[in-house]
Amino acid sequence: MTSWAILLTSLLSSSFGCSSRQDGPPRFAVSGQVTFDGKPVPAGRIVFEPDAAAGNGGPGGYGNIVAGRFATFARMGAVGGPQVVRITGFDGIPVGEFVEGKPLFPEYTTTVELPAKAATIDFEVPRTAEKPKKTAGPTTPPKR
Repeated sequence: MTSWAILLTSLLSSSFGCSSRQDGPPRFAVSGQVTFDGKPVPAGRIVFEPDAAAGNGGPGGYGNIVAGRFATFARMGAVGGPQVVRITGFDGIPVGEFVEGKPLFPEYTTTVELPAKAATIDFEVPRTAEKPKKTAGPTTPPKR
């Protein structure tokens, strides 16, 4: 009977310890819109990484993009300060193993300054982020 009591006490104290404690700097919910070529990005991901080059540190945050909107939860949100933001976008039409569809553009990276509180911020991925078109051949004739 004593071993069951010790096991139960151990399990309860470990579960309470994990749920009420937050390690590291405070994180904040971030939400907004992501558009590409003036249209909502159907599916994708957005990642917020503290910009170490600008003196910011801490854990990164992320959210999924669904129908042009994203939202992180405070627990998976971003720390305040300068951030490097990475955005991936897909057409939302599943093809084989690609459940989010075909990529609309290569991973787009930008920077923002986030406040140390919940925030709403919108991102417009520029058309120049689209994959470059292949050329038919060299632009200058070969030398003889």
